[in-house]
Amino acid sequence: MSQEEEKSTLDSGRSKATADANLRALSLLTLTHTTALLPPERFPGDQPGEITEIRSINNTVVVLVSNGGHTEARTYDATGQVTTISLDPSFAEFATAHPDSYINVRRAGTDSNKAAFKKLGFSDAEILELDTSFIAAANDVPTSRSSYNSSSQELTDSSTVAKQSGHIVSPDAWKIEVQKHPEEGRVFIVTTGKSRFIIRPTDPSEKKAVKGALATELQIIENQLTPNLSLRTRENIIEITNSQGEVLSSYSGTKPVRNPTSPDTLYFISPEGQINTLDISQAATRTSDPTPQPQFQLEKPAEIQIDPNGNFLVARTLDQNLHIVDITTGQEAAVFDQVKGPFTLDSQGDILFVDTQNRLREIQTNFLATPNGGDKESLVKKQAALTQLQEKFARLKLGDQAQEEGITNESVAQTLRQTIAEQVNDKLAKATSPETVELILDDLQAIKARPELHGFTQVVDEFTEKAEQTLSSLKTHHLENQVNGLESRLVAVSSVGDTLGLDRDFLTILNLRRDLNITNPEQRAKLDTQLKQLEQRKEEIVKKYQEELIQAVSESLPNIGEVVSQTGSLNETSAFLSSPEAKHIEQMIHSIRDPAIRQELMQKYQTIITEQRQRILARTEALEAQTRTRYAEIIAQSRQELQTLQNRIEQITSTQELNRMQRDPEVIALRAKLLSLPDELRQPEETRLDILLSIRRQTLDNRNRLGQTSTDGSSVTIGHTTFPVFKETPVVWQPTFTPGSGFWSPLAFEDSRGRVWKPHTDRDVMVTPDLQNPQTQALIEKYSLEARAYFEGQTRNIPDFDPKWRLTEYHKMLLEKILQTLNFQLLHHSGILILQGDAGTGKNVLIDMIAALTRREIFTVPCNVHTAKEDLQFEYGYNPEKGTYRLPSQLVEGIQTPGAIVFWDEINALHPGVAKLHNPLFDYRRRMIFTEGSLKKTIQAEPTVLFIGSMNRSPNYLGTSPLSPEIKSRARFENIGYPPFENPRGGFFSHEAEILAPHTDSMATLTESEVRACWNQTFNNQETATASSILATNPEIARDLSQIHEVLRAANRLREMYNAYQQGESTEPITQPVSLRETTDIILELNDRDAAVVDIVERIILPKIDDPSEARLVKASIEAELGPRTSRRRSS
Repeated sequence: MSQEEEKSTLDSGRSKATADANLRALSLLTLTHTTALLPPERFPGDQPGEITEIRSINNTVVVLVSNGGHTEARTYDATGQVTTISLDPSFAEFATAHPDSYINVRRAGTDSNKAAFKKLGFSDAEILELDTSFIAAANDVPTSRSSYNSSSQELTDSSTVAKQSGHIVSPDAWKIEVQKHPEEGRVFIVTTGKSRFIIRPTDPSEKKAVKGALATELQIIENQLTPNLSLRTRENIIEITNSQGEVLSSYSGTKPVRNPTSPDTLYFISPEGQINTLDISQAATRTSDPTPQPQFQLEKPAEIQIDPNGNFLVARTLDQNLHIVDITTGQEAAVFDQVKGPFTLDSQGDILFVDTQNRLREIQTNFLATPNGGDKESLVKKQAALTQLQEKFARLKLGDQAQEEGITNESVAQTLRQTIAEQVNDKLAKATSPETVELILDDLQAIKARPELHGFTQVVDEFTEKAEQTLSSLKTHHLENQVNGLESRLVAVSSVGDTLGLDRDFLTILNLRRDLNITNPEQRAKLDTQLKQLEQRKEEIVKKYQEELIQAVSESLPNIGEVVSQTGSLNETSAFLSSPEAKHIEQMIHSIRDPAIRQELMQKYQTIITEQRQRILARTEALEAQTRTRYAEIIAQSRQELQTLQNRIEQITSTQELNRMQRDPEVIALRAKLLSLPDELRQPEETRLDILLSIRRQTLDNRNRLGQTSTDGSSVTIGHTTFPVFKETPVVWQPTFTPGSGFWSPLAFEDSRGRVWKPHTDRDVMVTPDLQNPQTQALIEKYSLEARAYFEGQTRNIPDFDPKWRLTEYHKMLLEKILQTLNFQLLHHSGILILQGDAGTGKNVLIDMIAALTRREIFTVPCNVHTAKEDLQFEYGYNPEKGTYRLPSQLVEGIQTPGAIVFWDEINALHPGVAKLHNPLFDYRRRMIFTEGSLKKTIQAEPTVLFIGSMNRSPNYLGTSPLSPEIKSRARFENIGYPPFENPRGGFFSHEAEILAPHTDSMATLTESEVRACWNQTFNNQETATASSILATNPEIARDLSQIHEVLRAANRLREMYNAYQQGESTEPITQPVSLRETTDIILELNDRDAAVVDIVERIILPKIDDPSEARLVKASIEAELGPRTSRRRSS
């Protein structure tokens, strides 16, 4: 027998002999404790930096993290929420909290202090200068520390810090302790030097400085040994002190902890790396120091803790393991690896630690459920557990994963051994395949992993060893069968085909041998020799047929190429590679022994496959390119057709006409064309058409909501007044000739609206002004398509319908009056309507509404004192190639555009001489006369054009002047004021509230009548079923209405004061009212922010007032009207 076999036999015998003795030695605590390592997700999120300390109170965990020269406290609450608190030093924080913390003025440039100053933002040069100034300051005072400066501004001013020596920072490392607060109980205290901050476990989101009397009232829980004894540590010295702070005993060591259930017992790590115990029961009265006693044989301990019930010592060693040791017996109950540290025990008795990947982890234990091992209750529980566990082991079934409680006893171990033997031995004896034994080993491994069998693993190992021997025997037999089979094949080889697969089969045998563990050396040597001989015989036979094999491969490749060339897609080519033909040729090539020949033939084979793939890819790419081009052409054509349809759709004025559009031949043809596209291209194009129809339908619905539209869409009715909707007439165009030199004239095209288009060429296209001339006809035909695209592509700039527009009863009355005047203007082709009112009363919005409702373009003529008569005729553009050029003005273009609204914005701002030029335009002549040199040019207005102006009331606005009598005589005026708020009969009007409601989240979708009903029920005591239902459904509406009511109260008050001042009824200078724009801005900001109404009103209004005295008056008026401030809180 070899030495290795003897050692194995001795070890096996010793293991069986000592198993029962080991079981007897295990304590009840060792067998009944349970532990479970939780996954890393227990503490979520990235954890950059190095964790240096861990502390826990209840369900709150705080760790200190050093990250790139900075320190922070990272907290985890019971829900897993993570909060980070920066602990970087701050002069202001430290100095304000503790004026007795300081930096020695003679050592400002030392390494530790320099690091602290760098955190505060000082450079090396500044630190050197700082050190010099501190030394200079120290020479002026008798002590080595400077006086404390209490100025908070100086504390936060880095330039002052460099000069004042009283400012404070502590460069020491941060520490964390759990201390007892006189009012809040246990809290976290983070300290550095003499500076301390509280982190509350109930609100771990911020730190608070400890100062004043509280600094002396906090008690360090971990340091209190007995009522009269305390623990104090400094560097590597442990001191026992009395209540007066006198040192009674001192020892060399680190990491002292006390036993929670035996306060007189202290544990610490000695300088020699041992864990010592110390009895301090007589420390206060003994004349000599207590002697530490070595305990627990652990190598290189780094940290130790005692569980809350005093049963287990938990120790982290420098080899990155965590040991749980029974304090009573000193035996190891469990070991966890990959523990970098630090670690701590929380209030539940669970272990929190940092692993080698710098992750915070948790081990759940039953420490709290395990009573102290020395009491009578534990002994009673032990006996009951013995009986129960023995009964359960007798019923043990392999594969049963239910967890039971464990126990230690020789009879229990024998019961376990007998139970496993009954289920395993017979199966092992009858096993004929390795798979059967593998299943048995799996069951044994599962049994061994069960917590209650922690002390009985030796018993399971006995059967595991036996099963592994059986498995090795079966695998050896299987290997021998494979070897014999290959030997038979070698004998039968008679052709090159018989050699194929020999390498594969021999490789299978080698893999089986590699996985086999043969314990018998003689059997192992015999098998290995047999394998070497088998390999030599195989190689001899393979080499004998090499020439035939190479020839066979060379002759087969052309046939392979023919088969591959018939594949028509990449999938078919890939499928060939899995075919028997491909596998056979590859096997033949791999069997060639000459590397160069093997590589050459493999390259030819791969070239056949690669070239076919490239041919398929080329054909595919060509087809895809053709398809892409065809798709692109279809999309381009459909978008051109869609543009034409868009122009038609925008001319639709009724819902019935829009519904018929779905059956329009052009729409049907467009959809049919899009069907030839794949879904991913077709759907976006179809959506374009659907969007056009949807937008038009929404616009028609909105028009119907504001005013009653006729069935055919030809008119709109407001109140009792009907006004025509403009219907654009078809545009026609023709070539035109302008006078040129000699017989030639520049070619141009002009439409029936007077718009002119010229060919886009470097110079004018010159033709003879004779339509019968063949050359002229050819050029007209050449450019006519471009001219048509230009004229048909011109779209009318009608204002978009704003979904937030609301037509109140007040504005409906105004709009009806305006439409009556415009009807008169259309009928008599003379006059201008002028809307006059203060800024922000809604004049421009009313004009936009009219244009949107009646489908008219707006051409705006901006008016100011600098507008010259040339500005009425021309505008100027610039082109890098052409330079500056003239264009027709908005006025000239507008009066020639059928159905247009020409709008003079602030018409009373025009210079009187310029305003006078409009006289012939505003009377029955309806034309503008311009002078160009000695020539006069007359532009006649289209009969369907409307003239509207706006003006603020003079003389309240700068840059305005009274209108001339000539314009006044030709004009009709309509006063536009702010909507009335207070009802003379009592209550409040809802007009302006209806306008503001769409700008709130709660009322954005309500109609004017619905808002009016809610308003009347809330403020006018007019209850309705509609309002009650709406207000009950959404409580936010009542709150938003209340906010609007407050805003309008303030706005109405300021408007009344403004009117009184303007009319001379008051001397209080209010020079500008609150406009609708400003009340809208106030509501928008209230909708987005939680703030008091008075704050937002003042925020919007006051900055616009230049005069300080007026601003004070307005502020006082707002606050007097709105009363006490009430913060508005939005529901979540």
